[in-house]
Order: sequence, then C-alpha cells, then structure tokens
Amino acid sequence: VGHEIDVTISDFVADARAPTPTAAAEMVVPRKLDLLQQVHMIENHLVRNMQLKLDSASENFRALTKRLADPGRKLRENQQRLDELSEYLVRRFQDRLRLMKERLAQGIGQLGALSPLAVLERGYSITHRLPDRTIVKDASSLKIGDELRITFARGKSLCRVEGHE
Repeated sequence: VGHEIDVTISDFVADARAPTPTAAAEMVVPRKLDLLQQVHMIENHLVRNMQLKLDSASENFRALTKRLADPGRKLRENQQRLDELSEYLVRRFQDRLRLMKERLAQGIGQLGALSPLAVLERGYSITHRLPDRTIVKDASSLKIGDELRITFARGKSLCRVEGHE
C-alpha cells in the first residue's frame, strides 16, 4: 500500500488503469474546464436548435397567416355579391311588373271589347221592361202598353209599346 506500482490480474481486464489513487481520482472526476466546455457546447447546441425551431414556427405562422382569408376582403366580396343579387332581383321584378302590366292592358282591351258599353257605342241599346226591370230579348214577349226603359251609349229613354212589327 503506498506509491509502489503493483500489477494485479484485475489490471489486465480493467478499462483503465491508474498508477496511484490520486491519478485514479483525477481520472474519475472530470476537470472543471472540460465540464465548462461541455456545458458551453450543449448550450450552443440548444440555442441553435431553439433558433431553428423558432425560425420554422415563424415560417409556418407566416404561411398560415397568408392562407387565412382577410375578413374585410371577404366582407367586401359578400357585399358585392349582395349588390349584384339586389340588382338582379330589381331587374327581375321590373321585367315581371312590365309583363303583368302588358297582360293587364290586354285583359282590359278584351273586357272593353266584350263590355255592354262597347256594344252600345256601336249603336245598340238595352231594353228593360218596367217595373220589374227584366231585359227584353224577344219583341213577342211585349204587350201593347208595356212601359220600357231603353239604355243607349249616352242616355236613357222611357217608352211605351204601341205596336209590333
């Protein structure tokens, strides 16, 4: 025991051999400078990895931001679409109204042609027997002395049957 160098069988199978206990302690305990260098290397490695992750996340964020729709733009597009649809509806309504007015004018024309007043304008008249005001359709249904009211296109007359033809 001491500082003599003894060689044993275990020395031949060991990974490392120290000639003295002090040398063994130096081999087991790393030097402070080596530890600091190792810490600095790990720190630099961590900083580089964190910077790469931050750069990657920042790039992903920019890409996602570009993909997001601008709400103002989307609102403007929807407003434009609404304006287009409103104009379309107004045009359709105006077209439909014009068509209905044309149909109404046609109907009024047809009613006018069938109107008894139009018939009176052509020279015909409407004859009612008094006092029951039934329309006379056949001269043979009248008796001499019957009172009649005749309606013309403009005005009315009261008459009395005096004979038949």
